[in-house]
Amino acid sequence: MCCGAILCALKKYGNLDRTNCCHYAKAIDKENEYLKGHKQAKIQTALKRIQAKSLRLKLSGWVTTLAEEQQIVLRIDESAFTEEAKLDGCYVLKSDLAEQSATKETIHDRYKDLTLVESAFRSSKTVNLELRPIHVRLASRTRGHVFVVMMAYRIIQELAVRWQHLDMTVEEGIGELSTLCANEVSFNGKEKMQSDT
Repeated sequence: MCCGAILCALKKYGNLDRTNCCHYAKAIDKENEYLKGHKQAKIQTALKRIQAKSLRLKLSGWVTTLAEEQQIVLRIDESAFTEEAKLDGCYVLKSDLAEQSATKETIHDRYKDLTLVESAFRSSKTVNLELRPIHVRLASRTRGHVFVVMMAYRIIQELAVRWQHLDMTVEEGIGELSTLCANEVSFNGKEKMQSDT
């Protein structure tokens, strides 16, 4: 079975990781080419390498590789694949909290909140907030810098909530605000404010 045939056989089984299937198919194809060109090569050695790759790519539950003559052959167990596919997209959260302390829904919600925290850290390092390594030596100045950045993040959160109905991101809104400017014009001792947009 050539690389393309192996790929076709693997891809017809649902939503598999294409990269893993390609690596696996190419590895089988490479071993078969080597075995074909080297009659003295030991097929069991090649088979061990392929089976190890199958374990690493987590395909070994439903994909079996066998040695037939001087070639590695792929076998797919459809029932095992169907059973394994039932767990696609599932995950387990384990907590050391007592059941009285937090319900499973609360634990799941707190886990999902981690994405908000990760987003906050990403935002703090973007152009808007620029929390980057700065050269301060005193701990109080470092804390001050982080405090200012966290306050800026809180303002950005508030802007996102308030501008939600405008169908505008915070970045777009800040960009629009940055185009506003005001000029102070003084003529014969009289001052007048003028805004440009």
